[in-house]
Amino acid sequence: MTAPVPHVTVDGLRLYYEWHGRAQGTPVVLVMGLGGDSTAWGFQLAALAPRHRVLAFDNRGAGRSDAPDEPYSTRRLAADLLGLLDALQVERAHLLGLSLGGAVAQEAALAAPGRITSLQLHATWPGPHPYLAALVRAVQVARRRLEPEAFHRALALWVFTPECFAAQPELVDLVVQRAVDHPHRAPLHGYLRQADAALAHDARARLSQIRCPTLVAVGARDLVTPAFLSTELARGIPGARLEVLPDVGHGALWEAPEAFNRLCLDFLGSVADGGAAGAARAGPRGAPN
Repeated sequence: MTAPVPHVTVDGLRLYYEWHGRAQGTPVVLVMGLGGDSTAWGFQLAALAPRHRVLAFDNRGAGRSDAPDEPYSTRRLAADLLGLLDALQVERAHLLGLSLGGAVAQEAALAAPGRITSLQLHATWPGPHPYLAALVRAVQVARRRLEPEAFHRALALWVFTPECFAAQPELVDLVVQRAVDHPHRAPLHGYLRQADAALAHDARARLSQIRCPTLVAVGARDLVTPAFLSTELARGIPGARLEVLPDVGHGALWEAPEAFNRLCLDFLGSVADGGAAGAARAGPRGAPN
């Protein structure tokens, strides 16, 4: 007999979720980026689950969640996330968002500040920028016109560094092939609607309202969300810590999982040990003035 698939319904939308790790403690909620889903967090779950209670889920438009063909926004995606926490009776959470997921996490922290214990914003941005807009529109065109394998191989050129293609070609092939063979690959309209949400995201004028301990992190060679966007983001959030990972790009979670995971765990540890004030004081190298 097939086990039931875990879903909750939020405002008529079915959202897929998974629990991992310890049964106790404030959960760490993983918020994935454009077109991705909970299966993309494999390297992170292996590191986080032994120490933390972890909630992974699929945003609307991707994975095993519903994909309504209607306008999406990062505020709407954040409302989905907060509705998921309501349905699972999670009062407070650490949020860890990647790329589009980082934009969603910003909106969730702004909408429900009392519920977010800490915030991690990886490879993301604060608001519109001409370069980012041009890139996202190019990705939309490629997604419409290319077959799945050709699309994901083209996307890999933005996600991974040239050195990764040389030193870890099997990793690039694994990520591409898993995306191509994914039984729950994001439908075209879901991918494009998520991309529209990315294009419209703008939290610049509201970042000063985020008061929880916040880590902003980016690969030094990120071609999708260049480091200057993370620098701006960190400067806009009071007490935020900025960390630039050397020699990696947008796919740092796959290309350098040990460094990525260590950064995540160290930050979670600093929040647990020192609280908001301690996390704000303990800014590592790269912290903005």
